[in-house]
Amino acid sequence: MKRNRVLVICMMLIVVIVFLLTCFITTMLKKEHKKQTLKQIYQATEQYILPHRSDYFAGQEEFISIHLLQQEGYLDSDLINPNTSKPFSKRDYVKISVNADYTMNFELIGE
Repeated sequence: MKRNRVLVICMMLIVVIVFLLTCFITTMLKKEHKKQTLKQIYQATEQYILPHRSDYFAGQEEFISIHLLQQEGYLDSDLINPNTSKPFSKRDYVKISVNADYTMNFELIGE
């Protein structure tokens, strides 16, 4: 009897460990996918504004829509929003902030 209980407890422990490991791996994969998607969006935005970089000045904020980046071919049209797991809407955009040293910060804004 004791042997069966120990076996059942060990099996339950293994199931719990496998479940927790699966949750952890899934969460890490989602975070990595979000990071890669944001990197792709920010690089596309940078490529879009590169020809007009001299038009931007320190302290300026500019907004570029994801829809425009997709229309111009900088982003795939079937790209999924990493925050909502849905396709981007026409109200999603990238906020560009120009720093005092003329470096730029990007932030995804939208639904």
